[in-house]
Amino acid sequence: MKSSASPLSSIWWLNPGKLLLFFTLPLYSFTVGLMPVLWPDLIVLRYGQYMDGYFAVLGGACLAVAGVSAWIGARLDVSERSSGTVYDINPYFLLGIGAITISAYLVWFGPAVLRGQLFVPREEQNRMPGITSFTQFGVTFVICYMYATRGAKQVLGTPLRLMFYTILALTLGRVFIWSERLALIEVGVPAFVCLLAFVRPRRPWLATAFSTLGKYGPLLALPLLLGFFAITETFRSWSSDYYQSQNIPIVEFMVSRLVTYYYTALNSGAGLLATAEWPNFQLVYILGWFYKLPFGIGQTFAPALARDASPTDAFLSRFGDPEFTNMSGIFPIVYDVGVWGGLTYFGLFGLFAGLTFRALETGRRIGILLFPTVFVACLEILRIAYLSEARCFLIVIGAAAAMSQLRPRAVTV
Repeated sequence: MKSSASPLSSIWWLNPGKLLLFFTLPLYSFTVGLMPVLWPDLIVLRYGQYMDGYFAVLGGACLAVAGVSAWIGARLDVSERSSGTVYDINPYFLLGIGAITISAYLVWFGPAVLRGQLFVPREEQNRMPGITSFTQFGVTFVICYMYATRGAKQVLGTPLRLMFYTILALTLGRVFIWSERLALIEVGVPAFVCLLAFVRPRRPWLATAFSTLGKYGPLLALPLLLGFFAITETFRSWSSDYYQSQNIPIVEFMVSRLVTYYYTALNSGAGLLATAEWPNFQLVYILGWFYKLPFGIGQTFAPALARDASPTDAFLSRFGDPEFTNMSGIFPIVYDVGVWGGLTYFGLFGLFAGLTFRALETGRRIGILLFPTVFVACLEILRIAYLSEARCFLIVIGAAAAMSQLRPRAVTV
C-alpha cells in the first residue's frame, strides 16, 4: 500500500471510499431512519411502505462494504510505473467523437430544432436506439477535452472548443426537451471532477474556493441539487393542474419532491425484494446494459423475465407507482444475486472505484478516462445502479477507444 501524495488527497470526498462512508451512508441512514419520523409529511408515498428494519440494514451493509472496499482500493497501487506522465490526445479522434455526438443529437431533437421550440412532445422526437444512443460519446469528449486543455495544457484549436460548448449546450437542452436530469449530471459531474483534478489555482481567492470545496463539497452540493431539481421540476410537475390545485408553497413542494424522489427509489427496491422471489440469478439488472443492446442483439440473449416484462414493470404495475421507476442502485443487485452475492458485488464495485481513483491520482489513463464516470455511479447509488445502465455502455466504449488515443508526451531536456 502507498499513501497518496496527490493534490486530490485534499479533496476528501473525491475518494469514493470516504464519500460512501462519511456522506452517502449517513445520508442513507438519515433518509430511511429519521426522515419518516421527523418530517413524515415531506415523503409522499402512493403505495406501501417496504423500508422496514431488515431492508434498511441490508442497504446500509451494502453501502458500508462498498465504502470500505473503495477506501482500500484507493490506497493500492497495482502498477509499478512512475506517475506523472503527461498524455496528448489525438485531435482527430476528438473531432470524430464530437461530430458523432452532435449528429446524434441533431437526429434525436431534429423536430425541436426545425420548429424552434424547446418543449416538443416526446413522441414527436426522433429517438432511435442504436443511433441517438451515441449522444453518450459526449461524456468521453468532455473528459478528454478537459484533461487535454486543463491537465496536459494541449492546444486543441477553435473547432474543438466550439464542439465542447456545443455539446454542453445540447446536453442542457436535453434536460428540458427530454426531461432527463441525469444527462446533465453525467456530463457536468465528470467535467467538475476534471476541473478539480487538473486545475491548480494560482490566485489566492481561487485557492480559498478550492479549499472550501475540498472540505465542504457534499454539503454545498445539497442546496445546488435542490436548486437544480427545483428548476427542472418547475417545467415537469409544478406547472401541472394537479399540483397547482393543491396550493402547496413552491419551496415545500420542491423539498418534498426531492426527498420523495430518493426515498421512493429505495422503498421501491425494498418492495421488489418484499414482493418477489429472489435471487433469480438471471442478472436482469447487473447485465441490464447487455440485455438492452439495440438491433435485437440484447433481446436475443435476454432471459424471458427481461424479454417479456421486467421485474421493475411487474412490481410497479401491481404494487408501486409507475411515475417513480427507479429502484435504487442497491436492492436490484441483491435481487439478482442474493444477499451474499450482493455484498460481494458491492465489495468489487468499491474496489474498482478505489483503484480508478488511485489511477487518477497517479495520472494513469484508466483513471483519467473512467474515474469521473465511476464517481457518478457512486453519487447515484441511492437512486440507480448507474454502471449497469444501458446509457453507461457507450461511455465505457468511448473511454476504451480514447485510451488508445492518449499518447505519452515525449520528454525533452
